Amino acid sequence: MPLRLNDVLSWPTKQHTQTVAAVDTQHPRSNNFTISLPSTKFDYSKEVGTGLGSNVIMSPVQWVMRTFPEAPVKLERKLASGDIEQVITHPFLDLIDDPNPFYSYESLIMASMLSWSIAGNVYWHKVRNALGQVIQLWYLPHWMVRPRGNDGDASIYIDHYEYNPNGIPIMIPPEDIVHYRFGIDPLNIRSGLSPLGAVLREVVTDDQAANYSASILRNMGIPGVVISPGENEGIAVDDAKAIAEKFKTKFGGDNKGEAMVMTVPMKIETFGFNSKDLALTDIRNISEERVCSAIGINPVVVNFGSGLESTKVGATVTAFIKLAWTGNIIPTQRVFSQTMKRQLLVEFDNDKSLDVGYDNKNVQALQEDKSAKVTRIGVGVTQGWAKVSDAREAEGLSVEDSDRIYLRSFNQLEVEGE
Repeated sequence: MPLRLNDVLSWPTKQHTQTVAAVDTQHPRSNNFTISLPSTKFDYSKEVGTGLGSNVIMSPVQWVMRTFPEAPVKLERKLASGDIEQVITHPFLDLIDDPNPFYSYESLIMASMLSWSIAGNVYWHKVRNALGQVIQLWYLPHWMVRPRGNDGDASIYIDHYEYNPNGIPIMIPPEDIVHYRFGIDPLNIRSGLSPLGAVLREVVTDDQAANYSASILRNMGIPGVVISPGENEGIAVDDAKAIAEKFKTKFGGDNKGEAMVMTVPMKIETFGFNSKDLALTDIRNISEERVCSAIGINPVVVNFGSGLESTKVGATVTAFIKLAWTGNIIPTQRVFSQTMKRQLLVEFDNDKSLDVGYDNKNVQALQEDKSAKVTRIGVGVTQGWAKVSDAREAEGLSVEDSDRIYLRSFNQLEVEGE
């Protein structure tokens, strides 16, 4: 069943719906990145491709992939009293825990974080039984899926999703897809926006810098040189080729530093690079910083050199990892929670009091420093706003009923008047 615009948006005029159709057809999109860069004719999107072979992309993306599953999905119910009750058993949770026979939720969400970080679109296919009940969830690679409208009816927001795994398009109805979007792409409002779309130049720059260094090393570390005969000296073509090969043999690979004796006067000039150029540190640092910034983490989190060099005194990796959670993981959790509630939970339950979220209470990066916590609770005990039992629990000690008391100094004790 197609998803119409008036099902999801309030469009006051027919002109708006025509605009949606025009946007979808006039701006064909790359499978991975959805920003065309100005002031250049170079196709950076094509050069980057899927992005899977780029270290500057995959290092921060893999950190997100490894980190996001730390917090499990939770289901809560808001009671009439206003209290929140955690739901332990529910068909929705069963499906999330075991999405299909071939891989776990952790594998599903790791693949999802790959698509989310690179393309800004994640697609889960809902597989139903004969009764129409959702019984499995499958990850669909983002480069194989396109949300499509209807050329004949501009009021249809999404008519179907086109899944193209092997050159033969498969039409999937919108109700059978869970679509997570990174915001909304203003040039294609049916899709999310690629977080990396605006830093494709930096990605290509880093890849080219790595290729440049690798090409020199493949050339056995020999710099570009010009070998010129001395004044009033001539040299035959075959002799020139022989000299070039001899130079390469003498100074390439493990032979660097050997002596080479020329039988005629020669002038040798190097060009192209020096030893510092081989590292290209400054160029690559800029790429690392901007790509990590686009994803929402500090370069130090993934041990990039730019992050380690710019780390201020007193700052710790732990602090940066915590910032990465608040700058990347937690905002992503909100989008996934809301999308699951709207597009997946409703398959099992229409109870409006239910809410989907993520349980972060055991995430190591978000835990309060133990010594700071003990100090804080210790102050609370001496000032009378924390129980003795709180302090013992913070230290992992056993708690007796007699510990569940507040301490008060003598001058805080209430005394009845005579």
